[in-house]
Amino acid sequence: MKLMSRKCFIALLVSIVMAFSIALPALATENGQSAGTAMPFRDVSTGDWFYSAVEFAYENGLMQGDGEFFKPNDNISRAMVATVLYRMQLAVPSIFYENPFDDVPEGQWYSDAIKWAYHNEIVGGYSGGLFGPGNNVTREQLATILHNYSIWKGIDVSVGEDTNILSFEDAFDISQYAIPAIQWACGAGIFDGSVEYINPKGFATRAQFATVLQRFAGLDSNPDDGDEPLDEPFVGGGWSEDRDLSEEDWAVWYEAMEGLVGVAYEPISVATQVVAGLNYRFTCEATIVYPDAETTIKYVIIFLPLGGESAELVEILDEI
Repeated sequence: MKLMSRKCFIALLVSIVMAFSIALPALATENGQSAGTAMPFRDVSTGDWFYSAVEFAYENGLMQGDGEFFKPNDNISRAMVATVLYRMQLAVPSIFYENPFDDVPEGQWYSDAIKWAYHNEIVGGYSGGLFGPGNNVTREQLATILHNYSIWKGIDVSVGEDTNILSFEDAFDISQYAIPAIQWACGAGIFDGSVEYINPKGFATRAQFATVLQRFAGLDSNPDDGDEPLDEPFVGGGWSEDRDLSEEDWAVWYEAMEGLVGVAYEPISVATQVVAGLNYRFTCEATIVYPDAETTIKYVIIFLPLGGESAELVEILDEI
């Protein structure tokens, strides 16, 4: 299949784990464990077809393992997929989303991610108020979820309209609802369109998911192809471009700055960075609460952990 023009995906996945001056908590993994920066997995070798993909997903904080094991052949769950997309997107705090599911208790490693994904129509639920966080995800379901995510982000998915998937021996096994998503995934190079079988009903493994994530990121890695960047691009683990504050940004600001006295800070703009959660860098006009005090520019760093914990003030800088 013809690969999609390198279009629309700049900012979806980038370096999340990097060395920088702000002291932050350890990164929470998709099963609640903490991650380091080196690949510790005994079941992932340099000769494995999925090695570079696992390395990519691990180093960028998108997927972790269970101690010394990545378990590449284990199936992915709905909770895992929602959590990874939640990390890819600068998701807002959980306080903005109600929980409609009886089987998604609060405080779990996946709770905030599932609420975010559901309310943004990226991952649906089942009847009876159930989500099925531990349910396995088929390849056609994974394509559909990624397709939904791309549409939600405002990404052009029209490449699927010109992608022929009838060459697959099992093309007629694809569920009707998943056909547009499979067309897009093959046309964009997310799924391999050159193979004989697409295996739509087969469960996606962790190794396959890591590979999909790497392809998803690589589609927009060429800055010279004339594509327009998305609204909030990232570069090599750095900060996003400064932008006006949204309602969610203001909520984080007020939560972290409550009770601070002595200096009045007025945010002008905000940039964000994903590292074990969300870092916010608010550019502010700062004025000492004193008559005729001079106003200066300060940079207020606030950290919002994953998992629904409160936003916290990290430091205030004179320059960056």
